[in-house]
Amino acid sequence: MTDLGTVPGMTLDPTYDFNGQVALVTGAASGMGLATARAFAASGAAVVLVDVQEDRLASAVEGLESGGHTTQGSRSLQATPRMSPSRRSTASPPSTRVGSGRA
Repeated sequence: MTDLGTVPGMTLDPTYDFNGQVALVTGAASGMGLATARAFAASGAAVVLVDVQEDRLASAVEGLESGGHTTQGSRSLQATPRMSPSRRSTASPPSTRVGSGRA
């Protein structure tokens, strides 16, 4: 096994600069989504946090803002109505268009 720490040109702890960028993170109220939102914020991005758990989302936004980060929280609604199991296999996922993320 090669130790990546000794490979020329490889680094184990890259530094990212997202200043002037906007990151949209779903599932951002807890777990990996919150960790991702924190990482983007620490790297300079303005972060839009999206989750269905409104109270946890508010807490996550408050936590990031108290650390001096620019954030916005948005509660997401269920993308498609609940369907009976017999109809699920024929349902198409909603199409989503995402902008450039530039503020």
